[in-house]
Amino acid sequence: MGLDIYFYRVSSKEKAEEFLAASKQYEIAYDAYTEKYKEPIEKAEKKWRDWYNAENLKYEEHAAKNEEYEIDHSNEPSYDMKDFMTPIDRTGWEFVENTYKDLKSEINFTYEGQYKDLYMRKQNWMLQYVYNRFPERLVKLPDYSNKILDDCKAILTLDDVNDLIDRMEKVLAAGEFKTYQEATGKPEADEKGWYVKEAIDYHNEWTPTEAQNAAANEYLPTRSGFFFGNVTYDYFYFQHVRDYLESFKKWRDEVRMPGEVLLYEESW
Repeated sequence: MGLDIYFYRVSSKEKAEEFLAASKQYEIAYDAYTEKYKEPIEKAEKKWRDWYNAENLKYEEHAAKNEEYEIDHSNEPSYDMKDFMTPIDRTGWEFVENTYKDLKSEINFTYEGQYKDLYMRKQNWMLQYVYNRFPERLVKLPDYSNKILDDCKAILTLDDVNDLIDRMEKVLAAGEFKTYQEATGKPEADEKGWYVKEAIDYHNEWTPTEAQNAAANEYLPTRSGFFFGNVTYDYFYFQHVRDYLESFKKWRDEVRMPGEVLLYEESW
């Protein structure tokens, strides 16, 4: 639970834009058809829930007797939305669905296909950067008080990444930042990977200078949200900015192919 950010390497901006368009069309069509065929879908889902509850009850009854029970999936109900559609709707849905799935496969838009060097967990400054950089992609939805990123995706070109790198460098240039190990020459973690007490104290006591705080607020401000993580400019903010700076530079200078862009996706 919380903010996760993924990046995917895509061969060109045009291909990424093609995927975004297909993804959006898929979302619109899915919402429309699930609403249109709401009644038969709900009946099918209820049938599955009844089967699941019955199997779960059998499992619990056997468990109470310390007996093994293997759930019987041979009679598990299943359905496909296309089962309820008119021929015309089915044809339209299959076109949208196949277009989206083909492009998704082509760019390897999967958890395994992400550029793992740039995976981010609760780095809300990155989300705020994207929101500031692409205001035209922000939309207002009924269930949210603030605007959010349309389809939770955006495309970062080389120019965008260069701008981001410049901002990260300005944040770090505002003052000295050292990790516990750099400051003391001692390891931060024990043999099990847990932070040692001295390192934890160092992390908690470290505070930015006024210049560092001002630079962070100007160039890479944080953003609050439900399980978005800390919004203060603390030790870990600066550590993460420094670490990800190197990752973005590596993509730009060593990994990136000509014309390649980064497809950004957020999940929360």
